[in-house]
Order: sequence, then structure tokens, then C-alpha cells
Amino acid sequence: MHLLKNEHGILTGLQIDEVYITIEIRQKLGIKRLSLRFDQARTCLRVSVGKYHFSKIEDFIYQSEEWIRKGVKKLKPHLLIKPGEEIHIFGEKYILEIQKGFEGLVFKEKRMIVSCPSPRNFQKVLEAHLKKEAIRFFYDLSFLYASRLGTRPLEIKVRDFKSRWGSCSHNGILSYSWRLIFAPKEIAEYVCAHEVSHLKEMNHSDSFWTLVKELCPFYKVYRAWLRKEGSSLFRIQWDQGGSF
Repeated sequence: MHLLKNEHGILTGLQIDEVYITIEIRQKLGIKRLSLRFDQARTCLRVSVGKYHFSKIEDFIYQSEEWIRKGVKKLKPHLLIKPGEEIHIFGEKYILEIQKGFEGLVFKEKRMIVSCPSPRNFQKVLEAHLKKEAIRFFYDLSFLYASRLGTRPLEIKVRDFKSRWGSCSHNGILSYSWRLIFAPKEIAEYVCAHEVSHLKEMNHSDSFWTLVKELCPFYKVYRAWLRKEGSSLFRIQWDQGGSF
């Protein structure tokens, strides 16, 4: 195992055999000991440190090599999706197609057609438009759920979260992982219900879960799905095939 640093000597990642893992260092107040945690996709290792732990980070990572190797062994290959193959969007099946043209995405007769000037733009164009679809979904549903609870969010965002599905800030900004677009619709609805409920209860008390259940009666089933299958949403990647 080798630790990797940038030109400024800052720790950025590690390499185990042929596997590269990025390292993200997070300082948290009140932490008494160092801790490690993989993200959902197991491509990033998060190191939580206290104020006086920075000098101990490298030694701690080396001492944790056996644990890290066990985590790396659980890595699953990316799910490469090519044009002509099936993709699920909020549970609906579509055949992914790519064509030359101005940047855009349309859904037509169970086909999801991506237009881009060059195959090299395929991933960028596709992800940009999927994020637009995701924010449209979460915007409408968030305001619907919030109205049922007698509240209102300040803003709706989609983000590229690595270890969570959503968040609710104290000032009412709701953020969602755009990759929930690949999950069944009811899973995304549960995450939305969860975050909207935080507008009323910024905790995970019994009162909070009562609100979640009011919006999403079968939330326990969907929560269990995320715990078991959620990491697969991070494994989806694109292979444009190199030509139109």
C-alpha cells in the first residue's frame, strides 16, 4: 500500500495493488480519536480527525491497512452502460441512444436519446440533463410533501453526494443525490419524504419518523433497499462506444 500526495505534500489518496482510492480528510470538533470510513462506492476513504491528530494521519492509515484491504476486496466493478443498452430512470426502462446534434436529451417511446456534437461530450451532456430531470422531480415532490406538513423549503438542489442521499439545512435548503434518478421511483420518494420531514423535525426522533410515515407509509421497506442496494447507484458509468 502506498500513500499518494500532491505537489504541496498534501495527502490525496492511496494505492493498493492496481486500485486507487482517494482520501478525504475531515476535521471535526470534539473527536478524541481518528476514524476511517469508506463512501458508498468504496472509491473514497474519509478520515475524521480532531484538532491535534493531523501529525498522526499517515501512521494511522498504515496501521489500518488490513481493514482497508478488506474494504477494497468488497469493491464491485462499474456498471458500464452503452448506447443500445437498457437504463432505468425512476424505475422506468429506456433504451439509451446517442446521436449527433445540439446538446440535449429527450424521452421518446421508451428510448432515451442523447444528442451531442461529439461522442466525447456524451457523459457530460447526459449527466447534465439527468440532473435537470432529477431536480425537476425533487422540486415538485418536495413542495407537495412540504404543503402536506404545513411548511415550505427555501430551495431545492441536486448534488453529487458520495456518502448520503440527501440533506436539509437549518435554513430550509433541501439537497438530494442526483443518482437517485437510477433508483425505483418509490425509493426517491422516500428520500424526499425523509428530507422534507426535517423541515419540521431536525432530528431522528419518534416525532420525525411519524412525519416520514405520514408522507411515505412503507418507508421502512425503501430504507432497507437503500442500505442493501444503494451502493449500486454509484457504480453506474457511461461507455459511449467511441462513435455515433
